[in-house]
Amino acid sequence: MAARKMTEFKLTVKNQVGELARVLGISSQAGVNILAFCGFGRGGEEGEIYLVPDKPDKLEAALRKEQIGFESSPVVAIKGASGIGMGAKMAGKFAKAGINILHSYASTTGSGDTTTIFRVENPDAALKALKS
Repeated sequence: MAARKMTEFKLTVKNQVGELARVLGISSQAGVNILAFCGFGRGGEEGEIYLVPDKPDKLEAALRKEQIGFESSPVVAIKGASGIGMGAKMAGKFAKAGINILHSYASTTGSGDTTTIFRVENPDAALKALKS
């Protein structure tokens, strides 16, 4: 299991058809690979999109150019084998170390590698906890 600190971008966007495609298109046009993303509506006119890019500086410049507002925060990205109990193992290490998980998302086929994103209050402590 390899873990590293990365940057997550939170965008508040219109909750409308095509908005996720538009944002992902802007990132690809800027030469940015999105390593993880999550998007959802909030029951009204707004939605949220979370992006974890390989090149945060390039994504930031592209979003500013398109006048898309965002917030950025450090997250812990964990790449490793997927399978039964892996999510519980990762979350359990944080719980044992007293680290609060603010949000998390992942996707897997059930085998092979997966990347899991954790936004936590203290990313450095979370990285240390994963090594124990």
